[in-house]
Formats: sequence, structure tokens, C-alpha cells
Amino acid sequence: NPVAPNLGKSTDALASYRKALALIEPLCSPPGQNRRAELLRARLWVNLGSMRTFAFATEAEGVETVRRAVKELDRLQTAAPGDRALLIESASAKQILARLLSQTGGWVTGAVAPEAEAQILRSREMFLSIPPAQRDITVLKHLAQNHTIHGGVRERSDPHSALDNSTKALEYYSQMTETDREIPEIRRLRASTLLTRGWGRGQVSDFAGAIQDLEAGRDILNAISAADPKNMAAIYHCTQAYRSLGIVHGYAKNREAAIANYKQSVILFDRLIKGEPSNSLHPVHRAEALTRIGDLLALTGRMPEALPAAREGLAHMVKEAERPGASDSQLMEASRWLM
Repeated sequence: NPVAPNLGKSTDALASYRKALALIEPLCSPPGQNRRAELLRARLWVNLGSMRTFAFATEAEGVETVRRAVKELDRLQTAAPGDRALLIESASAKQILARLLSQTGGWVTGAVAPEAEAQILRSREMFLSIPPAQRDITVLKHLAQNHTIHGGVRERSDPHSALDNSTKALEYYSQMTETDREIPEIRRLRASTLLTRGWGRGQVSDFAGAIQDLEAGRDILNAISAADPKNMAAIYHCTQAYRSLGIVHGYAKNREAAIANYKQSVILFDRLIKGEPSNSLHPVHRAEALTRIGDLLALTGRMPEALPAAREGLAHMVKEAERPGASDSQLMEASRWLM
């Protein structure tokens, strides 16, 4: 699972998922005879699709795998409408599909926002069908994630709505007990929501509020990573905090702070690339950070430092954009930085 604690061994994970699917497929035939096997297969599709999208240059294939899982879980849930656990699993899969649809090439895109929004709203409707008295930590966690993901879906088309969604997500975390809020997974998810809200505040020029949220999220994620240094996902989450801080400090004309944050993200991406060499997105994000560093160094008049960083970063971005099947976002990013 690319967003949960992991060792970053994507190729090994892919092989394991394929073995699991080979074992479970015979138990799923004929269709409708073995519900437990079909449910496990759908779970495998969700994780396999998520990993393909995150770790390999097979985004369309990954999205289609998760879409297939969503259809299968819908069928299983329709056949067992009173199964609360299955309802949660089906709604959760829709959230994951919405998140994958709202990103491409590692960047948010509005190209498939209508489908992503339909999935996230249907998922929310399913979670809200659970009576408030029965909304335990699992349900509250998913409702918070739902609004966080919806914030990402609306990020470009309606930044104020995106910001409202992030604030609503934080309200769901506040409804949990203090003990539950200290669970590592909940701390990580809440930190992710703080990053989303911080980014949203930056988009509406609330730079002080944005930096406050982003630094709070960064501090939580740094603590999680320090406690589990082999966890590649924890390092990746930290890179998102530093990248967002770099961008928002740049908006606020705090150029030295922006440069420092981008440089820290490059250091972390170097660790990720060493620990997970098969991941195709880490080098892209590292290259983007280098290009942004070069741009800011140039703006501060430090051309001898600026040019090597910009050239190294841009060379990789152009290489990715010229790759067959490059996404619109990758083409646009390379074009923008070339200019």
C-alpha cells in the first residue's frame, strides 16, 4: 500500500500481488459462488491499482484496476445491503478511485474532476448513511479522508470549496477521542489534511495561515518518520510538506525560506530514490524541486548557483515529457519551466 507504512520495494510488492491474484482467481469461478474470495480479490485490485499509479508509469492501467474493484465491491454490497463492513470497504474504494482520478504524473489535474467528484460524493453519501451514534473511529477517519480528497479534487476549479472541505475534515478528527487521535495512522492522516488545508490557504493568499498549517503538518510527519526511519511512505509524506512550504513561501516572496524547503525536499527524494529505485515518480518530483530552486536562485541574483540546479532539473522533466504516453500535466510542467 503506497500511502501506508512500507519499505518502498514496489517490484516485490507487485510480484506478491500477482501471486495472490493467481491464487484467488480459481476460487472466484463461477461468479457469485464464493463471496469471501471475490471480496479479497477486490481488495487486491484496489491495492494493486494504487501501487501501479504511484510507483510505476502505468497510471491508466492502475486507475482501471481500481475502477474494476469499485464495480465489484458495488455488486457485492448490493447483494448484502446490511453488511456495514462491506459498505465501508466499498465507499473507501470509491475515495481511492477519486484520489487517483484527480492526479496524474504526480500532479493534481482538473481533467477528470467530474468523475472524481461523483465518486467522492457517492462515497460520502454511503458513510453518512451510518447513524451518528454508530460512527466509530473507522467511520470518522473515512469521513475525514473523504473531505480531504474532495479538497484535492476541487483544488483547481474552486479553491474556496477545497479549503472548506479541508476544514470539515479536521472537524471530524476533532470528534475522535484524545487516545484515538494519538494513533500513528490518525496522526499521519490529520497531518496530511493540515497540508491540504495549508495548501488551500496559500491558493487564496492567506500565507500566514498556510505556513502555520503546513509547518504543523510537517512537524507531525517528521516525528513519524524519525520514529520509523525505514518507512519510505513516511519520508515521501515529508517531501510533500517541504514542497508545499517551498511553493507558499515563494508566493509570499520569502525566497530564502522557499529555497531552504525545496533543498530539504531534494535531500529526502535522494533517500527515496536510493531506497526505492523502481519508483518512476520520485525522480520527477526531485527534478521539479531542483528547477524551482534554480528559478528562485536566479530571482535572488545567484546565477552561478541557479543554472546547474535548473539545468539538472529541467533535463529530467523534458525527458519525462518526451516519453511516449506522457501525461498532460507532465507536458505542461516541462513547457512551463522551459519558458
